[in-house]
Amino acid sequence: MLLYINKWRKKFRIMKKTIMGLCAAGSLLFAQQGSATLLDAIAGYEGPLFFNLSGYSQSIRDGETWGVITVNGVFSDQNMTVANRLWVSSATDQIYGTFYGLTDNYVSAIETGYSIGLQGGGFTIYQTSGGVDLLAGPNGRIGEAGYVGMGDDVLAYGMFDSGANPGNSLVTLMQTVLNANSPTSGQGLGYGSLLGGSLYDFLHTGLIMDDSGNYHDMLLSFNVMPPKAGAAEAGWSQSLTDPIEMHAGNSVPEPATMALFGLGLVSLAGLYRRKLKN
Repeated sequence: MLLYINKWRKKFRIMKKTIMGLCAAGSLLFAQQGSATLLDAIAGYEGPLFFNLSGYSQSIRDGETWGVITVNGVFSDQNMTVANRLWVSSATDQIYGTFYGLTDNYVSAIETGYSIGLQGGGFTIYQTSGGVDLLAGPNGRIGEAGYVGMGDDVLAYGMFDSGANPGNSLVTLMQTVLNANSPTSGQGLGYGSLLGGSLYDFLHTGLIMDDSGNYHDMLLSFNVMPPKAGAAEAGWSQSLTDPIEMHAGNSVPEPATMALFGLGLVSLAGLYRRKLKN
C-alpha cells in the first residue's frame, strides 16, 4: 500500500510540474500578446477585427463635431473576450485617435426623439507610448487632426463615407437620440474608408457592405451618452464607448458585419450639439 501511495505521489509531482510549466508558457504568451504592437499582432492574420473604444466628443451648433478616442483592445470577435483578444493597450504601447470635420446635414424630430444626419468628416489613429490625457479637454486639440500627446506616428487615417442613410448621399454618419440637446443619449451608424498610414495595407480591404451594396473598410456602430463629471468639467459634450469593425486580409465578412452591435469610434459622433435655437 505504501509503495502504491509513493508511486502516485511521484506521478502527482510530475503532473504538477507539467501544469505549472504550461501555465508559465501561457502567461508568457499572454504577456507577449499584451506587449506586441498592433502591427505585430495582426501580421499574417486574416479575419474580422473589432476595436473596443472609449472617448469624448465636442459639438458646436451650426459648426463642427469632433472628438478623441482611446483604443482599449482589438479582438477577433464582436463579443470581445480575453480569449479572442489580439491586442491590448499596455504601458508602452497605446493607440489613440481623433475624428473631425463633421457638420450637421439635418436635425429632424421623430417619434422616439431626433434623427441627426452629419456630413463630411475624417479620422486619424495614432500609436503612442507615453499616454494621452483626454481630460485636457477641447483645448488639447492641435490643428485639425492632432491632440496633445498623440504625436505623429500615424497607424491609419481616412474619411467617413456615405451609406449610413441610403436616401441621402451627403450623410456620412447618422444617429437617433433622445433629444436634440447636448448632452444626450443615443445610437448611430456610419462607414469609413482608409486613405493611408502604416496599417493601410493590412486594413484597406473594402469588405464591409452597406444596405445600398457599396463597400467600405469599416463599420461604425456606436453609442453616446452624457459625459462623466470629469469630462464635463473638461468641456466635452459627450462620452463615447464601444467598437469599430474592420477586416484584415482578404477574409469574407461574417453575417454579423451587417448587424449593429453598438459601439463607438465613431462613437464618433458623440455627435451632439448645444441646445437647438428656437
